Amino acid sequence: MSDLDKSKKALVQEVKLLRRRAAQVEAGVSSNRREADRIGEAQVRRMKAMLDSIPDMAWLKDVEGKFAAVNDASCKAFGMSYEELLGKTDFDVAPPDLAKRYVEDDKEVIRTGERKQKEEQWGRGEKDKIWVETIKTPVYNEKGDIIGVSGIARDITKRKEMEEKLRDSENKFRTLYDSTQDAVMLLDKDGFFDCNDATLRIFGCKSREEFCGKHPADLSPPIQPDGTDSMTLANERVATAMSEGSNHFEWVHQCIDGRRFPADVLLSAVELGGRRVLQAVVRDITERKRYEEGLKGARDKLEKRVKERTAELEKANEELQKEVLERKKAEEQLLQHQQELRSLASELTLSEERLKHRIAINVHDNIGQILATSKLQIEMLRDKDFSEKCSKVLDQISGQLAKAIESSRSLTMELSPPVLYELGFASALDWLVKRSREQYDFSVEFERSGDINGLEKDVEVLVFQAVRELLVNVAKHSGANQVRVKARRKGDSIEVTVEDDGVGFEVLQAGVGEDKNGGFGLFSVRERLGYLGGKFQIESRRGGGAVLTLSVPAGH
Repeated sequence: MSDLDKSKKALVQEVKLLRRRAAQVEAGVSSNRREADRIGEAQVRRMKAMLDSIPDMAWLKDVEGKFAAVNDASCKAFGMSYEELLGKTDFDVAPPDLAKRYVEDDKEVIRTGERKQKEEQWGRGEKDKIWVETIKTPVYNEKGDIIGVSGIARDITKRKEMEEKLRDSENKFRTLYDSTQDAVMLLDKDGFFDCNDATLRIFGCKSREEFCGKHPADLSPPIQPDGTDSMTLANERVATAMSEGSNHFEWVHQCIDGRRFPADVLLSAVELGGRRVLQAVVRDITERKRYEEGLKGARDKLEKRVKERTAELEKANEELQKEVLERKKAEEQLLQHQQELRSLASELTLSEERLKHRIAINVHDNIGQILATSKLQIEMLRDKDFSEKCSKVLDQISGQLAKAIESSRSLTMELSPPVLYELGFASALDWLVKRSREQYDFSVEFERSGDINGLEKDVEVLVFQAVRELLVNVAKHSGANQVRVKARRKGDSIEVTVEDDGVGFEVLQAGVGEDKNGGFGLFSVRERLGYLGGKFQIESRRGGGAVLTLSVPAGH
């Protein structure tokens, strides 16, 4: 028996006792009336205390529907005191529509003599209405007549709200459960016990009754693709999901009509009604498998084509490698031939300079001496007494000899300046600058820093000739007013720079300027220096002068 029922029973007994005592008091002697009133008041207080011990609203009504007793919870709910509530009816404390239902329920209890339990709304206004669970019980006197109704009302608003939320959640779940295109089933140790509509459609079942109770193996072929029988494997998958909480795998199912299809299966353990069950979600992946098979076939074809193409490329690569090796070999041979040609050209250049030097010596030592001796002898004949005609002839011969001597000296200087062999490279450059100052219509200065001597004589001659050719080009083409020649030792190289403020020229992409005149030419200067491992750099633009730099290793 619940606490609520016990409280009701005690309340009924107390009412009976109270009425019995009141009857005794009324039938007693008038001299004892004061004692009877005292005893009656004590009983009322006891009944009130019992009602107040009930945490829910509790009350007693007589057959006319008037409140005979109420507890504190009722007073608080009605917002009235105990004295104010006594003798009131439902129409005095509740909205008419609710009061009418309360009164009808009381009359039903009195008429049937049976307890009535219901859930209903209660409250004095719309804003403060709550849900209550009401139990109304008939109250009897000692004769067995119904003399009123006892009631207890418990606030169940929170429970009703939770039930409403639960219903909404269940509706949402059922909507999702039934609307999904995947088969969704609930499974316990005895088999499937619920499913959605998609399950029936996928497996070809006519009703849930036909589907429920089946084991997963009943909806599968006897053997799975890996060779394991479906019953054994299904039990293993179910056990894994139960122990680990979930299990995701692929499976082959079989419909009621025998058709088989590949499926993606997800088993998830859930608590339902205090027991652990599995939710199974099955998705038909026939189309996906067909696509995968097509993709696999395409991939196999592609891999085959790639292998074939790779073999072709490897063969082509081998042929290309062979061709590259042959070309590399040919290039190496060409470079070797070019090196040999450069070496021969360098050797030819140096041999040319040596030959010029020998010719210069021969001209100076032989022809020059012969001419000088001849001129001296002619001068000695002037002292003789010759006719005027002979004297004129001697004068002519002497003048021609003087010109010949001067020409031989100039030729010697052009072929191989003696100063280069006698005084060294630095002094030869200084002499060249002074000579250019005398020969050409521009001002030229010479600057030297560090020891620039020490080159091999053949190299000194080549560099000297190159500098002289550059000065000749300045005189012919630049229209310069100021020219500066700088010579210095830079690291392991000897560097000579010829700088002018002339009209300049465009430097071609190859780094060689235009050369419309004879002599070395700028290209020839670059080539000859290249034979010696040297460099020739040109910086110039039209209207901006030019800076030409020769550089050769100091070790030469």
